[in-house]
This record gives sequence, structure tokens and C-alpha cells, in this order.
Amino acid sequence: MPSARSRAAAAVLAFAFGAGCGDRTLPDQTPVVKAHRDAGVHVDASAPPTADCPAGAPPAVVVGPSIFGAKKFVVAGDTLFFTATSSDAPDNEIWSVATSGADPKRIVSQTEYVHAIATNGHALFWSSDLGNGSVIRTLPLTGGTPRDLAPPVPSVVFTLYADDTDVYFAPKSTSAKPNVYRIHVQSGMTSLLDPNGVRPHGDVVAIDRDSVFTVDAAALWRLPKAGGGPGAAVLSFDTQAPPRGVASDGTSVFYSKYVNSAGTMHAVPVTGGTDATISLSASVLSDVVLDGTNLYWLDLSPNDTWADVGSLRKLAKGSTSVITVTDKLNLPRNLVVTSTCAFYRVANDPNTTPPLVVRGPK
Repeated sequence: MPSARSRAAAAVLAFAFGAGCGDRTLPDQTPVVKAHRDAGVHVDASAPPTADCPAGAPPAVVVGPSIFGAKKFVVAGDTLFFTATSSDAPDNEIWSVATSGADPKRIVSQTEYVHAIATNGHALFWSSDLGNGSVIRTLPLTGGTPRDLAPPVPSVVFTLYADDTDVYFAPKSTSAKPNVYRIHVQSGMTSLLDPNGVRPHGDVVAIDRDSVFTVDAAALWRLPKAGGGPGAAVLSFDTQAPPRGVASDGTSVFYSKYVNSAGTMHAVPVTGGTDATISLSASVLSDVVLDGTNLYWLDLSPNDTWADVGSLRKLAKGSTSVITVTDKLNLPRNLVVTSTCAFYRVANDPNTTPPLVVRGPK
């Protein structure tokens, strides 16, 4: 029987840009086709999103329910990439669609489960579960063939972050102390940010220009991207709940938590120090995202009641006035903010249909 490694090497990688045999139908009845040669993504990642998201407009559907299980997604330029479930395996496909919602295509089909997806604006990266480890794969946004970025790593990779030069992640391992991996996107050279394994790092939860942030049961940690040490604690949890969302602008770390039926948003210097509460809510605050001016998050019902209980909120850095951008959202998740729009996943019907990916004002 072939090993998981050999099965991984034989994974089917299919790209949908040409004629072939369709096996699913989209809402506009355009057949999804498979092509196996000379296909690519062909994205202008420097282009602004083509979608229009004027203030006050209701969310518009980008990925509809006919494409099963659009759970994880990223945006590069005018294209959104998302994981989807095929008829024979969960989350084993990656699709692309214009941010306007037009022209969805299946670009990757493989045998392994895709746990995480990321982009640096030049390439797409995703983690594939091999059963006894994970491999990080990549595909240029200008087209080409997917490839393994580096040899497999132990255990499962649930979160993945990328910048212009490297990909960062911390595999979940039950047999060894977890560490933070860095893979160079051009050479595939793999290194550990904590080479001596001093601390059992949890998931990577954010990156900024200079640092990688991880969270474990006790603290939020900052490690230099250059590596060389165990890093420093930005925040110790003590009796607090761990953060539900984290973002950094290189000066401050912003994070949310939910304790004693109260959701709070906080700011703390990246080097540690005074922890300032900048927003209060009776809801769960998650998916913390920064752009150059504002802090964004999703405000959720603490009971996960499905109908019309979520909202997108923002707070200008340095301000105390929280603005509700869009409300009455059904269980919003997975917030991505671009120069013109906010993208997130919402429940369509909790019992019968997959979630939708929508775009709305920011």
C-alpha cells in the first residue's frame, strides 16, 4: 500500500480555465470545467478590487451556495480565492472568483484536506493534510503549476501567514514541542524561529513587518521574523481568556477577548506594557483586522444564534468612537479587508445550505 507521502506526491492538481467535462453547475448555469495543461490563475494582484462597496450598501454575494462549503478565503487584487468541498472529499478544492462575484473557476483539486490558505499578493499558499504531517503548496498568481514549497512538516498546519519573502506557521504536534516554521518562498529553505525549542508555541495568529505572533494557553508571544530565539511575551493571560482575534501594526498589538459575558477590544505595545481597553461590548468580538487607518472586527452573538445577530464594526486608530459599518449579519466569520471592501462569510441557512461569502462596505 502506498505511503501518505507517496499518495501526496500523486495528488491530482487540476486547473480550470479551458474546455473539459463539467461536473457541477453554478447559479448562472455556467458549467465548471477541468483542464490539466497550460492553465493558471492569471491575476493582476496590484489591481484594485473591481467590486463596488459604497457606504450603506447591503452585502453582495461573491460566492453562492452552489459551490459547497466556502469556508476559508483570501483576496489578492480583484480576485478572491477560497476552499471548497468536492463531491468526494471535504475542503480539497481551491477556487477563484472575481471580487465582483463573476466567473468562478476551480483552480486546484487534490486528494488532501486544505486546512489553511494565504497569499502575499504574488502567490497562493495552502497547507495540505497528509495524515501524518502537512505539506505547504504554492501557486503563482500569474499562472503556472502548483508545487510543494518544501518537504512535509510534522502534524497539522491550521493557520498560515505569508509576506513577500516567507511563509510562517506552527504545526500542531502531539509528539514534539511545537515550534514556528519559516519557509522562504523562493528557495524553499525551512528554518525555525525558535531553534532551541525553548517554548511550546501555539498557532501563529498574526504577523507584522518585523514580528510573528503566537498564542498558547498562557500568553501572546512575539518572535522576530529573523529568528534566533524564543521570543518575548506581549501579554500574559493569567485568569483571562485567550484572544479571539489579533492584529499588529508594528507599534501596537490589538486583540479581543470574551470574559464573564463581556467582549472587549484591547491595545498593548508590541514590546509589552500597559494593556488598554479600547472598546466594550456584550458580544463576542472576533476576526480583528487592520488597515492603515482603522481597526475592524466582527461582533457576534455569544450564543451563536443564527439569525441577524452579527455586525461589522470599525474604530479609527486613536479614536474611542466605534462605528457600525453593517449590521443584521447571520453569523459572520473570516473577515478580510481590502482597499475598498470588506469580505466575510455569513450563514445562509444553518441547517440546509453552505455559507455565503459576501462583500460589503468598510
